[in-house]
Amino acid sequence: MELDSTEVRVATLQSLMKKGLWRLTSPHSSPRARLYWITKGAGRFTACGVTKGFGQHTAVFLPARTMCSFELSPHVFGTRIDFPFDLGPQLPEDTTVLRISESRHQGELTQVIDQLYTEVRDHTPGWYAAARSYAHLISVQLQRLEATYGQQVRAVGSSQRIVEGYTALIEDHLTTGLSVSDYAQKLGITPTHLTRVCREVCGKTASHLLHERVIAEARRMLEDTDVPIRQIAEDLGFGSAAYFTRAFGQRTGMTPSAARAHGLRERRAA
Repeated sequence: MELDSTEVRVATLQSLMKKGLWRLTSPHSSPRARLYWITKGAGRFTACGVTKGFGQHTAVFLPARTMCSFELSPHVFGTRIDFPFDLGPQLPEDTTVLRISESRHQGELTQVIDQLYTEVRDHTPGWYAAARSYAHLISVQLQRLEATYGQQVRAVGSSQRIVEGYTALIEDHLTTGLSVSDYAQKLGITPTHLTRVCREVCGKTASHLLHERVIAEARRMLEDTDVPIRQIAEDLGFGSAAYFTRAFGQRTGMTPSAARAHGLRERRAA
């Protein structure tokens, strides 16, 4: 069930990985703007047709509905913040990386994020208003830090721009069951060209990228919601529940029912 759209969400990367590394490494997006604050470790992320590396004391900001995926080295630590919908106008418009080198700025951002996390975790009286205040303060800090450390993640060259457009279209039409050929037509190119540039930019074919995104969304719905399996199959454009079960099993190594059972256990344990 979707939480209050004005509520702030916050989680450590360790807790997210315990729920399933696929939640970070598979292509995914969020209806909310997100901030990842990496305090230890390194890795790479891909968004907007661009792959960028990150190390400790790196902030990665992703606008709402930005498809992304992460490659994480062992022992990565950090925090993910999901901002309230109504805070959107105060946040950066573009995907942005901030490699914060000055210790004072690192400490200030870490302190506010830790305070936010404590409020959301403990639910002490007044936590809801306090969490929103901290989220607003973080948005102000981002505005200030962006001028010094911000690097916007934008597609450079025709291949990256095509992949950026392709991933944006997937997010727009995720529940329609469109094929690679349909997306290529919308982009005004051939399916062969779309596949070639996706492999060049992401190391994956257009079909692989599309199916990864659809299956990741299916897995999220199975584990995090109570939507019936047959309805999930229909919503994501599969012709039948049987076809959905086969495709899901090929990608994840488990049945939809097993994913649903795993999600129920996780939610009961929370």
